[in-house]
Amino acid sequence: MAAEKGLYRSIYSAIWEDPEFQAFDPDMMVVFFSLRTCRECNFPCIFSFYRPLLYERIPKMSPERIDAAFDRLIEAGWVQYERPVLWIVKGFKNEPSRVPKNQKQIDGVRNILNSLAKVRIVTRFREHYGFPAPPPDAGIHEGMDAGMDEGMDAPPSGRNEGRQGASKQRTGTGTGTGKGKGTGSGAGTANDEPKTADASAGASRPPLARPPGNGDGEDTATASGKKGQAREAGLKDVARLVRIGEIDLTAAYNRLKTYGFTPSEIRSPEIVELLKQEAN
Repeated sequence: MAAEKGLYRSIYSAIWEDPEFQAFDPDMMVVFFSLRTCRECNFPCIFSFYRPLLYERIPKMSPERIDAAFDRLIEAGWVQYERPVLWIVKGFKNEPSRVPKNQKQIDGVRNILNSLAKVRIVTRFREHYGFPAPPPDAGIHEGMDAGMDEGMDAPPSGRNEGRQGASKQRTGTGTGTGKGKGTGSGAGTANDEPKTADASAGASRPPLARPPGNGDGEDTATASGKKGQAREAGLKDVARLVRIGEIDLTAAYNRLKTYGFTPSEIRSPEIVELLKQEAN
């Protein structure tokens, strides 16, 4: 029964007797509990979060009221926010299930911190609770790889699923029947086998998938160019959504798949660096 209701969050009831909390106005209380009990909130209460999520989850409050209450929580010192990381300052200290000497909990928090973006409040969290600095190769890149693995394994949902189905149709094996031979310097017909990209060639951008064949003998180079333009436009669209906080990195990886990008292409330094910059 518990699994059917999703995740749960625990909090001490003594919060209602806290003088600071009692001084909050109703909007601040609603926004605080929305942050403390949301699905993004984790064990140490420091996590990636984007303000627009509150607009959907508190539909009876206007975005202006939500933003104002959010800012007052920051001014009160109960919340710190450095996009995209949010820290509920007293959350970990007052987490009912926390056992300070529990090594498994310590290791779990360390892994969470290493997966977050390299922003100042993550460093302040480490200093506040005595967690050591991460190794030189940990941080945002490690977090992106972890999120990418999760995104690759998880099935797309909602509108992405429909778009992925359309993408599979677009990138399926060609069955064109054109048999004309290329003339002069022109390319072969739709029946030509695609050239495979060498992963060690170090190309400046990911290789493009071969477009589907067609019965009218459409020139392969022209079709490939159109497909490349669509993929390029898709990459720009995903980067824009990450930049404005509409989607997180895991959703970005799934969306790139709908544009025909393969896992190895999404892991390319060019795309990883682009999404890393947009997320910051």
